[in-house]
Amino acid sequence: VLGLGPSPGGLHEALRAQADPAPWLLHLPLGKLDLLPLGTPGQDSAGLLASDAFRAALEHLRPRAARGLVIVDGPAALGPGGLFGVEAHVDAAILVV
Repeated sequence: VLGLGPSPGGLHEALRAQADPAPWLLHLPLGKLDLLPLGTPGQDSAGLLASDAFRAALEHLRPRAARGLVIVDGPAALGPGGLFGVEAHVDAAILVV
């Protein structure tokens, strides 16, 4: 839909590295819109989303979101990793069915 190819990484890689997710952001040609792809999911998805690293990653993204919109992809809500309280740390959540 957005004309994006496969991502070389994303949210999971940032969380596993406990790093600023900015290097994995994709800048979309739709104005001030950035996308942080899910990256490579694993058995640790639920733990990563419940971690301090997830909250820190969102804090790194907050200034960018103040200037536009940042979409953070996540695991399937009904699959391993689910939402697990993610909505408590974001301004809005969109469930795509």
